[in-house]
Amino acid sequence: GQSFMDLKGIVLTLVAIGAAFFFLSGNSTMQLGGIGGGLFDGSTMTSIGGESVSRSELPKQVHQANGDRQSISRFVEGFSAASTVGMPSELALLPKPAGCTVTKPTADQRLVNIQVMESDVRTRLYSYGNAEFARSAAYELDRLFSRGHETIAKTKKLKLGPMVDYGLEMVNVIVPPSEAPVYLVLQTEGTDMLWNILPMPGATVGHVTLLGNNRGGVANLPDGAGLDIPDIRSGACGAFRRAVENPLLTEGRGFRPTDETRAAYINFYGWYLESFGKAPTDGVIRVERAAGILAGDVPAETAPKAVWRSVEGQKVQILPQDNLYAVEEKAHEDWFTQKSTALVLSAFGAPEGSDLLAAITPVTQGSTN
Repeated sequence: GQSFMDLKGIVLTLVAIGAAFFFLSGNSTMQLGGIGGGLFDGSTMTSIGGESVSRSELPKQVHQANGDRQSISRFVEGFSAASTVGMPSELALLPKPAGCTVTKPTADQRLVNIQVMESDVRTRLYSYGNAEFARSAAYELDRLFSRGHETIAKTKKLKLGPMVDYGLEMVNVIVPPSEAPVYLVLQTEGTDMLWNILPMPGATVGHVTLLGNNRGGVANLPDGAGLDIPDIRSGACGAFRRAVENPLLTEGRGFRPTDETRAAYINFYGWYLESFGKAPTDGVIRVERAAGILAGDVPAETAPKAVWRSVEGQKVQILPQDNLYAVEEKAHEDWFTQKSTALVLSAFGAPEGSDLLAAITPVTQGSTN
């Protein structure tokens, strides 16, 4: 049989094997499945600004530019948290991000710059690359093999499901009424974000530009609104490759930005100023973690409210990925496990459909010969 060191080699090369294997077996997958189940556990508490908030309340929170928060019912009628895990009417593939040029705001447009690092809402829209199957498989095999050949002999089942929740996170962008049409710049540094745009009556969204990691997308893009997604990760726009946080904000939270981050911010600052006619610090609405953002001034109490729309029954425009999948969580876990199981069998030279433990056990036994 193969030696234990050979097994470690299999683990180390599994990611590369997996990416090639699934790319050749079909490249891109887009599926829509049945939807069901809940999203939020009301018994779980989290802290916002020192306040303990029930997790079931987080999707109802809307952050304002001044840092205050209000219930989404103040601006939107018919809110339903369950609809965030519903099935869209359509998944529309957006063009792959390319170039650095964006549509410049016109003189009559009101520029609203929003930056959110993470969301309190997660959808059941899945978007990720093929390497994630191999990553999960490699992690599980390494966990078993590193404990010796006796561990695998006692194992009843391998854990080859998702290592993390790959569902897109979602932020509700509520646009209050104003005379000027709004130009939205929506930024996230590393999260796979779905931006859900909800204009209130009297609000017009003229254009939207997404600045992120080239994953995620937009739900309920208003009719007539333009959409730009520059490829800032390519480095062609400048040596920043991401929507960089202002180092002064980082320092204000007690962290020390690296010299590389400071240099990247200078480049990002210049590109943003040239592209949008304002500095990225000018009027930015920045929240570390949020479910909703009010993109402007708080409207009068008597202002008509936006009608709630989320994922369920709506069109979602999503950026290309190897796998785009809308389905309830358990079905996604089963599908993911099937993919990573096939990958392990392939890596060990066993036909698809073979007994997984039987396929790998003789190899570990061989290390004792």
